[in-house]
Amino acid sequence: MFDLDAEVLRWRERQERTSSLSAAELDEQHLGIGFWAWSLSFVCAAAALWLRDHDGASVRAKQSVSHE
Repeated sequence: MFDLDAEVLRWRERQERTSSLSAAELDEQHLGIGFWAWSLSFVCAAAALWLRDHDGASVRAKQSVSHE
């Protein structure tokens, strides 16, 4: 079960640790997997839009279907 008090305590501890680091130490910290997944989503969206614009992944029919 999710323990909000424990999560808040962990968050505060991380904030205290981060605020006590110098700028050089902050630069040495690596980015988490969440950031890279978020960044990759923009790359995927851009690629999908580029392919759609260049008929690589068209969602439209090549010919319209007439109901005559």
